[in-house]
Parts: sequence; structure tokens; C-alpha cells
Amino acid sequence: MTEIVSVSPEEFKEFCRDAALRVDDKTSRNMLNESKITVALYGAPCIGLLVDGNLLSINVTAFQKSARKNAWGRYINFYLAYTMPEYRYKGFASMLVEHIEQKALELGYNRMRSLAGSYAGVRLHMHFGHQFWGIAKKGELIVDTPLRNGDEWPDGVPERARTAGENVHRMRLDEIALELKLSKRFSNEASAFGMALPAEAIANYYRKERQ
Repeated sequence: MTEIVSVSPEEFKEFCRDAALRVDDKTSRNMLNESKITVALYGAPCIGLLVDGNLLSINVTAFQKSARKNAWGRYINFYLAYTMPEYRYKGFASMLVEHIEQKALELGYNRMRSLAGSYAGVRLHMHFGHQFWGIAKKGELIVDTPLRNGDEWPDGVPERARTAGENVHRMRLDEIALELKLSKRFSNEASAFGMALPAEAIANYYRKERQ
């Protein structure tokens, strides 16, 4: 039995403590530590997925409070998706993203921005056909993407993507794959999966890359 629930700051801290006992890679530890600040200090909301009463996956996404400022619409800020290691690749993180995106659309939000800082994070965003626009200062892939197809947007580079530096452009599938292979940030985690991206993620990104 699964249930999506709100996660309090105290429950989030407990989840992070439990996760730290299971995590052996530096990237995941850093992501959890950074998100502790986002939740505890800035009050970003966290939701989680209970599976048979156990909190196995969480998502931290903040809904921008300001009104629409320009033609790029209202954003939600996706900070973290994290599933306990032994329960990954079962669709738990995707269930939370689907829930958040639907809620955002109902509330009048148009776009999502995020930094994909792990191989699992890149896979998750690709699964939903989210758009990548370059590489951030710490090596994450910059995500700035519409929440649904068919909406019209101005020509040029989206607001969040402009931090990627020079020659900012919508990343192609081959560029993403090369970054996953060469970047130290992603390569160790990706090598555990033979460097291969799942066929569904590739198909989704390739299809929406053309839109």
C-alpha cells in the first residue's frame, strides 16, 4: 500500500539520518546535507511516499510565491528527489514528481527549474522529458522546462538556464550522454549501470527534444 504524505522538518531530518547510514557516495551525502538547509532554514515543503507505512522516497519542491513576472511564466523550484538506495528504480520518485506537476498545473504554474546533480536525477528528469540547458558552476545539469506540452514560449534562453554561461542552448541527447560519461560528478554512479540510459528515458527525451 502506497500513500503520498506531507513530511515535517523533523521527519525530514530523521529520514536524512536514516539515509546517511545507507549512503556511501559523496554526491548523495552532499545533496541530502544541502537539502537540510533548504527545508529547515528556508521552509521548502517536503512530501514523501509511504510504502506499507515506511517512508521510502521524498521530494522537496517549492512553489514560487510571486505572481507571473514575464513571458516565461510562474516557476516551481525542484530541489531534491531522493529514494532509499535499496528501493530505487521502482517508480517511487516518479510518483512524487507526477503528483507535484499535477498540483502545480492546477495552481497555475507553468514551468519547473532544477539542478540535476546525480545520475539518478538526470534519469528522472529525462523520464519526464524535461529540458536541459547546460552545466552549472558545480557541474550539475541545468533544468528549465515547461510543465506541459502545447504552451507557447518566447524565443531564446529560459530564465533559469541563463546561469549556464556562454553558448547556452537546449542540450541534445548525445551531449547529455557525453557529460554523464566524462564528468566525475556522474561517471561513478553511471558506471554501475554500464553507462546506459534506460530506453524509456531516451525515448521521452528524444520525443520532447523535437517539440
